Amino acid sequence: MGYAISWLAVKQEMATRLLEAFGLQPTGETAEYGERLFTGRTLSTGWFLLFINQANHNYVSAQTLEALTGLGDVVMCSVEEHVMVSNAEGWRDGTEVWRLAHDAERGLGHLLVEGTPPKAYKEIEARLRARLEEDGGEDADVETDYLFDIPVETAQSVVGFKHDAPGGEDTCFTVYARGSADGKKPWWKVW
Repeated sequence: MGYAISWLAVKQEMATRLLEAFGLQPTGETAEYGERLFTGRTLSTGWFLLFINQANHNYVSAQTLEALTGLGDVVMCSVEEHVMVSNAEGWRDGTEVWRLAHDAERGLGHLLVEGTPPKAYKEIEARLRARLEEDGGEDADVETDYLFDIPVETAQSVVGFKHDAPGGEDTCFTVYARGSADGKKPWWKVW
């Protein structure tokens, strides 16, 4: 079995606005990320990470990310390990700045690159492409799908979180659920 998850991150000072945008409230519970649909926490890097235990959730769609105008920088990552698809994007004030996507069904060498990825991207891509070539290139076994990690590691280089990094960030997250404490609708809604 593999991960089928999404996450998005904003600077910690925008965390409250992000949660309000989605109508998410803390439940008073904690859990490891991935144990509940919505969990979140502020990372040591100063980013607030909302972890979603579902790949390609509508909260990480382009339409939703565009609607998050005013939250400054937003980074998202979506992973579907069952079919080896990964996607990471960087947004600033409702505009996509960069996007990286890998889909193994299009070949082990597939990588979509749009915009201007973060500085660490070039080193990550060079390192992982070299590993793929060492193991037989695009004709290698799917277990050597190193390019899958390019979007994931690039997002990690910005935010400081990778869902399967050993010994990484504390795994105790706050559990969130949909619902507004005051009964009002979120300040925007795209779904």
